[in-house]
Amino acid sequence: MTALYSILAFIVAIGVLVTFHEFGHYIVARFAGVKILKFYVGFGKPLLRFYAGKDKTEYALAAIPLGGYVKMLDENEGDVSNTERDRAFNRQSLPKRMAIIFAGPLFNFILAVILYTLMFAIGVEGIKPVIGQVSEKTPASFAQFAPGDEIVSIDGAQTQTWEEANIALIKSGINQGITEVEIYREDTGVIKKSLNFEGINILEDEDALRKIGISPWRYVPKAKIGKVSANSPAEKYNLQKGDKVLSINNIPVNSWNALVDQIHALPGQEILITVKRAGQVIKLPVVTEKIFKDDKEIGRLGVAPHINAEEIENMRVTIQYPFFTSLDHAIGKTYKITVLTVKVIGKLFSGDASIRNISGPVAIAEYAGVTATIGLAAFLSLLGLLSISLAIINLLPIPVLDGGHLFFCIVEWLKGSPVSEPVQAISTRAGMALIGAIMVVAVFNDINRFLGY
Repeated sequence: MTALYSILAFIVAIGVLVTFHEFGHYIVARFAGVKILKFYVGFGKPLLRFYAGKDKTEYALAAIPLGGYVKMLDENEGDVSNTERDRAFNRQSLPKRMAIIFAGPLFNFILAVILYTLMFAIGVEGIKPVIGQVSEKTPASFAQFAPGDEIVSIDGAQTQTWEEANIALIKSGINQGITEVEIYREDTGVIKKSLNFEGINILEDEDALRKIGISPWRYVPKAKIGKVSANSPAEKYNLQKGDKVLSINNIPVNSWNALVDQIHALPGQEILITVKRAGQVIKLPVVTEKIFKDDKEIGRLGVAPHINAEEIENMRVTIQYPFFTSLDHAIGKTYKITVLTVKVIGKLFSGDASIRNISGPVAIAEYAGVTATIGLAAFLSLLGLLSISLAIINLLPIPVLDGGHLFFCIVEWLKGSPVSEPVQAISTRAGMALIGAIMVVAVFNDINRFLGY
């Protein structure tokens, strides 16, 4: 069911992004007077098709939801009657052709602003940027960050969630300078720290926070029993809901994870569990159950942890603004992510960023499914990010992409005549090969992530 949900969310996401992108080409071409022959969302055999308008334009939804295209009247792609030559794309002035080409990516930027505006107006939930762990000999440890610190601002910009903090830290890390960070520490209040990124390439690892030396706060249950399973060793030997486990075989237990590790290591053995119950310390001899998990023999008690819902809730934050304030924040967020994405892509091509940062359709489907499950605002946030990425990728000067066509237009403007057909043909084949190679890397990364590498 989860896989099906991810696939459906992926189809919706790609459908929205591609439709808006192609609509940009379509509407500007229409305003420029170019005849539109086809408007396709998807590739392959049409599932739904109809004809409309005085030009009998063919509109279709095709079977493979991985793209789309707008086919215009063009003398380079077929015969054009004398009466319609002035409506052919290739007959338009250079500024008109460039506007039509640029319109697709532009509409993706516009879509991102719309999506982020809706997201902020609805209210998007996030987790407070509280540090969970700090690794030794990293920029974070040298700056004396500590578990429990909450990041308040980075270079003067407020950070209310881990998403905002992550974007700001990556942006600062790419610049490889010194970043001023304000943190809130319970015993001292707000204090300033300096993160030094000089000589650190945070993009050589797909997890930038790990390179910085911090990990976000994660809820870890305390060693307190929240449920006792029926007919389990815990029930048989009188462990009760609410018991706080202090030690196992006189070895202190300070978290639920530690409790689980110790029980797993003692299958079918008699152990001494010390618990605190109603203010009293009680010692209980218990024989663990022997079970097999992943072809390995482990011990089992039959208990579940007590979950402190209040502690989890205190870490959540909802960002919500009035409509016009949401629009202002949406424009700012689109700009920030655009600048950051361009820098990351630049690092990828220069070899300064790991190619493991490239994600393919499997990862996108997974993220789409997860965010759709979380809620509409989270799904809108992902769509906004993907829309910006689609716009920027399409603007790369690679033949077959919009950026490649714009590059040919610029060359035509500089030399005073169109790029020759042989050069365009060779460039297109090279561009297709490059895009194919990138897709292979992306799918390879998806498979590795799926397999846990």
